[in-house]
Amino acid sequence: VHEPVVEQTKPETIVHHIVPQLPVLRLMSGGREIYQLKVGRNLIGRFTPTSKADIQIGTLDMKHISREHAVVEVKDEAGRYACFFSLYKKEVNDTYISDKKVSYDDYVRLSHGDRLMLPDNVVLVLEMK
Repeated sequence: VHEPVVEQTKPETIVHHIVPQLPVLRLMSGGREIYQLKVGRNLIGRFTPTSKADIQIGTLDMKHISREHAVVEVKDEAGRYACFFSLYKKEVNDTYISDKKVSYDDYVRLSHGDRLMLPDNVVLVLEMK
């Protein structure tokens, strides 16, 4: 689980474990947090004491985003990083990538600037170098 400690870049921005060149997700709603992605599977979900998500978003009162909601997989492709998005389970509320609804069977290659729109008005933007 990413710990909410690293550095303050602006008073409203919290940065989580930044490693140069690796992709990050920037929270655009409800806060200004930046989450470092790691090579491999990055599970995204709602903050709860029992969540197994690597990236935990929100507060206990958010009920529409699942504790384990979606996955961003980062692959090293000959020195360049590629990111892929999928839902963690079938029973999640509507989720979109830049206004296109994602289905459980989808495995979507992401691009820099893609907006991941999760329930509870959570919007994450992918930033890649």
